[in-house]
Amino acid sequence: MKHAIMVMGYGNGNITQRTIDVLDDKDIDFFIHWDKKFDIPHFNSKNSSIYFIKDRKNVHWGTDMQTIVERELLKSVYDTNNYGYVHLISSNDMPLMTPNYFKKYFYNKPYAIGFLDYLDKARYRRMSGFYPIRHLNLKSGIRFFLFIKNIEYLNRIFHVNRVKNKHIEKGCNWFSMKIDYVKKVLDFKDFGMFKHTFTGDEFYIQTILHDLKPKDLNKKYDYYSDDYRMTQSSFMAARYIDWIKGVGKPYVFKKDDVDYLSSIVNTKYAFGRKLDDYEIIEQVFKKYNKSQGGIK
Repeated sequence: MKHAIMVMGYGNGNITQRTIDVLDDKDIDFFIHWDKKFDIPHFNSKNSSIYFIKDRKNVHWGTDMQTIVERELLKSVYDTNNYGYVHLISSNDMPLMTPNYFKKYFYNKPYAIGFLDYLDKARYRRMSGFYPIRHLNLKSGIRFFLFIKNIEYLNRIFHVNRVKNKHIEKGCNWFSMKIDYVKKVLDFKDFGMFKHTFTGDEFYIQTILHDLKPKDLNKKYDYYSDDYRMTQSSFMAARYIDWIKGVGKPYVFKKDDVDYLSSIVNTKYAFGRKLDDYEIIEQVFKKYNKSQGGIK
């Protein structure tokens, strides 16, 4: 079974190159969309094939362009008719498995998709409202807060609900799944419901594949914080993301975290996020290999 790792990329590509170095394997290929705001890096591999999405787009966090690009990546992989499994990662994610362990881990695991236990009103409004933000960079700061709050206010005043009577789910936007589920996602007839949303990529896979949500999840974590819920969702997606240490956003791993990260290599996490230093990947796997007697 061949694997396609889909990368939503931006920046200089140093972390992505180290990810390719670790997972370089004849059964693992890379499909990459590189944000149009950045030059496309030159990537090298010995065994993996590397493909780029030609129709590059400007992608801003929280906008529907993330979901649109995600769908294009899925379609590019599916149309090759050559892969049994897909994985979505960011260019600042790191691998936490060696190639052979990675392939064995997912052999009998049909999917790794994270779900939140429930949707509160604030999260629901991110899908139900109309957000004309596709071309805006509103990731943080007072500008972001005021703009989004004003949009939400207008949506409430005009009683906008674009997803009324529709089943909506949310969770970790990074995932792994067999190609059969990709077909179901691509065949979904109402992709328009994910356009002009706020963080719609965190609803996309979960809403379409809502039947995969564990039946006991709705009430299981009611008494935990939102950070804990996001951590649980990431765990379900086989991603190591520390929302608690990050205080409401993914913690950025540092070189002080190398010891711990090396201790969870080849366990239950396929990828970790996020990084801003590519040398962490090299140090983690160097330490892991040393702990295994030098055997990769």
